[in-house]
Amino acid sequence: MNTNTTSSREAGNMGKDQASGFGSQARDAASDAMSKAGDVAQQAAGQARQAASSLADTASEKINGVMGTQLASGADFVKNLAMAAKEAANHLDRGNPQFAGMIRNAADAAEQFSGQIRDTSLEDMMHVTADFARRQPALFFGGAVAAGFLLARFAKSSSGGMSAGTRMGSYNKREGSS
Repeated sequence: MNTNTTSSREAGNMGKDQASGFGSQARDAASDAMSKAGDVAQQAAGQARQAASSLADTASEKINGVMGTQLASGADFVKNLAMAAKEAANHLDRGNPQFAGMIRNAADAAEQFSGQIRDTSLEDMMHVTADFARRQPALFFGGAVAAGFLLARFAKSSSGGMSAGTRMGSYNKREGSS
């Protein structure tokens, strides 16, 4: 029995050693898999950051392009407004030369402003606008009010609402159908 017991112990120890070896191999394989998964995750995160950065750069370029176009349109609008103000000042010269001179000075400032905004970046435009507002606060405020008025009129006219005549017609139809 001693031989059997010794053989059983040896077989048990061999089984334990084999199980321990398999466990070690399993741990090593799991560790390798986790390491590879971490590397893949880091690589995917790096690619995602790069794609997001590329997308942000593209969006920024498009926004700057649109803003550049809008700035040029705004510069044209301000220049046309200045030219109209100068023309109005010319008509006022006979009746009220002092007022005409004030309008002409404001129109000159607006024309200079339009020239400045035509060839500037968006960031530079913010600085130019702030500087213009400090130098010509009345003109800046008046321009803001006029722009607000024009935008409100534009929004009202393009809202797709019914005209006064159409509203009256539909009101009269309702009155008649009662």
